[in-house]
Amino acid sequence: MLSALPDAGASFAAGWMTSIVFALQIYFDFSAYSDMAIGLGRVLGFRYQENFRYPYISRSVSEFWRRWHISLGQFFREYVYFPLGGSRKGRHRTSLNLLLVWTLTGLWHGASWNFVLWGLYYGVLIALEHGVFRYVVKRTPKPIGILLTLIAVLFGWVLFYQTDLAACARQLLAMLGVARQNGAIAFAGWIDAETLHVLRTYTVFPLVAGVLSLPILPALDRLLRQRIRLQRTAQLLSVLLLTAGVVLSIMNLVSDSYNPFLYFRF
Repeated sequence: MLSALPDAGASFAAGWMTSIVFALQIYFDFSAYSDMAIGLGRVLGFRYQENFRYPYISRSVSEFWRRWHISLGQFFREYVYFPLGGSRKGRHRTSLNLLLVWTLTGLWHGASWNFVLWGLYYGVLIALEHGVFRYVVKRTPKPIGILLTLIAVLFGWVLFYQTDLAACARQLLAMLGVARQNGAIAFAGWIDAETLHVLRTYTVFPLVAGVLSLPILPALDRLLRQRIRLQRTAQLLSVLLLTAGVVLSIMNLVSDSYNPFLYFRF
């Protein structure tokens, strides 16, 4: 669906829709082959930890990165952040350490300015959460915290995938409802014709993906298994859903052209 979207800077809706679709695509892309590796490891008798834990329900940016690509976060924490002193040498040194770690994290993804900006963006946000906004984060109601974190992450994904800084700036401005027209600042417009067509055609896919990115199915499974009479129903439902998922995946692979994993280049 991402390839079907129009220019991300065309309107307010185009900017947000492009970022939302990319957020879902990279999550299912990356978490899927992480789960494949975990599954293959179990077949061979090895047990590996989960690499993703439903990151889009995080209450803060710091929590998001404790749930997303857990193995990479542990690597930078143990081999860069802790040797620099971590959070043991005062607030200012902690902020500096976080900025350095996240700049290196950005460069790890690629030697490009958008990745440097992406790393600095998260370094600043997490440093603020550990410092100035520490108590605000703790006292913010959960739904509001999740919403604010999701907005911050969606802005962050623009910095991640837009390698052209001019296109990146256009999309970020469009997401704020702003556009540059003939050198002047103007309203970007709510929605353009192409984005409206895409929404009418493909809306069901991001909606289903959004639901599946939440821990709804595991919660339903636990609820059913807690009731003795429904344990068999839960087991049967799990088998049916997994079988349907495998069949649909095979059908998609057979009918689709070669589509490499997004995260392979990193």
